[in-house]
Amino acid sequence: MAPNLFYLFTRISAEWTLATYALNKLYRVKSSVAFLNIR
Repeated sequence: MAPNLFYLFTRISAEWTLATYALNKLYRVKSSVAFLNIR
């Protein structure tokens, strides 16, 4: 039970990190596009 829980936790953590990274990248792209549009 414990190793399984640990595996689940690491997997969720990894997916969360990846999702956060992707959202951050997307937000940056949106910001730069908006900046270019303003200019």
